[in-house]
Amino acid sequence: MPNKNFLLGIVTMLVIGIVIQVFLQSTHKEPPPPIEVSAKTQESEQNTQSPKIESKVPSNESTPANSNSSQMQMEFSTEIIEPLLNNPPAGDTPEIIQYTQAIKDNPYDADAYLGRANAYANLRNFDNAIADYNVFIELYPYSAVGYNNRGNAYDSLKDYPKALSDFNQALEINPNSAMTYSNRGNVYYNLGNYDQAISDHNKALELDPNYADAYNNRGNALNKLKDYYKAISDFNRAIQLNPNYAHAYNNRGVSYAGLHDYNLAISSFSKAIELNPNYASAYNNRGLAYKESGQPQKAEEDFRRARQLGYNP
Repeated sequence: MPNKNFLLGIVTMLVIGIVIQVFLQSTHKEPPPPIEVSAKTQESEQNTQSPKIESKVPSNESTPANSNSSQMQMEFSTEIIEPLLNNPPAGDTPEIIQYTQAIKDNPYDADAYLGRANAYANLRNFDNAIADYNVFIELYPYSAVGYNNRGNAYDSLKDYPKALSDFNQALEINPNSAMTYSNRGNVYYNLGNYDQAISDHNKALELDPNYADAYNNRGNALNKLKDYYKAISDFNRAIQLNPNYAHAYNNRGVSYAGLHDYNLAISSFSKAIELNPNYASAYNNRGLAYKESGQPQKAEEDFRRARQLGYNP
């Protein structure tokens, strides 16, 4: 007859085996499913003007933002420069198709999401861009790039609180980004907080003294405060750094117009047009300067050309 201790040992081993099997089954997890992006497709109107920031002057031009100033009888358009935006082609580009295939091949390819988001932003399809930036940020939550670029998209949609939140987060991650400070300065500009905008552009220039866009954007904020001489100094510096900077010439013309020096204003607008013959805002601005300087025929010619190029005051 088997020994009681021997039987007890066998029973104990069986019980331990069952317990281990139950534990392993309870702790086993299936691998996570691929990330699926739900991106709204929005039909947006094509802006035939330069997709920087547009407003009235002393004002500013960037993607679709408009603000009005009736300080002068003339309304001049100036340009804020916001990175990431270029002239939008129509429809999905080969670049987007390539990134989409990369995402199908690897749903965790963060670079593909970021690249496709930037491509959508260039098309001004900001809803799809934000959807892809969201995924990139989920995959890389400590990357300032995603927050900075998504902030630009929110800014273009005039969702300024979300834009500020993203730029603040980007600066927490990377406090040495001159671009992000300048981008946040543009949001403060759009909110009418010109002193804070100047403060952010000052910080951008402290970090990068050769940042031509920051000089241009600070000059626009100074124009709003009617500090035209300082604005002209900023535009001159931007032009010194980039002699082909059509926007800075246009914006400097706005400063001269604010000082009622229409001859210098016309000269600056003409240089902007020489650098960019399809610059609708510059034609309109030069027309206004011609009108104020008593040259109505030339003014009408410029107004007509501005309308042909799609200028819509």
